[in-house]
Amino acid sequence: MCKGTTQLAGPGALVVTEEELEAGLKKAPLQLQQQQGPSQARALFLVLGHAICASCLLVVNKWALKEFPFVWTLTTLQFGFAAFATYFAGRLGLIEIDALEWKKLVKFFPAAGMFFITITAGNAVVATSNVDTFIVMRSVVPIPCAILETLVLKEPYPPARSWAGLATVLLGAIGYCIANQGLLVESASWVALYLLLMPLDGVLIKQLVSASGLSPWG
Repeated sequence: MCKGTTQLAGPGALVVTEEELEAGLKKAPLQLQQQQGPSQARALFLVLGHAICASCLLVVNKWALKEFPFVWTLTTLQFGFAAFATYFAGRLGLIEIDALEWKKLVKFFPAAGMFFITITAGNAVVATSNVDTFIVMRSVVPIPCAILETLVLKEPYPPARSWAGLATVLLGAIGYCIANQGLLVESASWVALYLLLMPLDGVLIKQLVSASGLSPWG
């Protein structure tokens, strides 16, 4: 065997030169970065997309409830439109959706039902208060979510910097609200229901999606 080569024994043995082996080792970190890059970019895209959609939806809901003050009906129409839009997008091949299976439907139904009630409670708060109040209420939700993830899903306990970030978001929302229109709560029961169900629903959906193997679009 010539110097500077490595021979792998066994069927279909290969002869690899030291130069090729060194070149492969140099390419490995670059390939790893290329694999991680799109994932980080996609995560950033989803975060920004969620932020834009959530902020626009809040304003649209406020307007819609002034013109159509039927909270439960409006939420049903919104969920129905979202379901049909997702179905047709899947049929067109734009997104990946799961086939409708009875077992998965039964497992996911409690989380979907809870989420429906949660969104209805949020719409009711928007209808009976101002947008600023909803922003403050929504800023509270990540705090109990972080605690529930640790207790229920056994996630690592958030470090001090994470708690500082959550506190900054909450205090910033409160400061914005006070400087703008102030807190206006005309229905404390809807606020309490939202703050109770939203963290539970977030943790429950995360657990069910991970356990059932559903795609993000369902």
